[in-house]
Amino acid sequence: MFSLGGGSDAKTVDEQSAAEAGITMLADALAGGHLIHDCGYLESGLTGSLVQLAICDEPRRPTVSTAPTSRRTTRSPTTASAGTRR
Repeated sequence: MFSLGGGSDAKTVDEQSAAEAGITMLADALAGGHLIHDCGYLESGLTGSLVQLAICDEPRRPTVSTAPTSRRTTRSPTTASAGTRR
């Protein structure tokens, strides 16, 4: 579904423009929008900003953990014997 969000009435890239863009993008995503238009627009669409576009793109990027994971798990002596009764 095509939706309009990510635009702002602010004249510069600041906290107001980030908050307005974030709230409208959240509302459109919760409404089921798949294609959100107007990302990076300032002054109600009169100005486009690449910085604002990058700010609007951040919440949509998936976060990937770069921490190494281990498949082998080790059990400490206290947890290994906690389940057994003698």
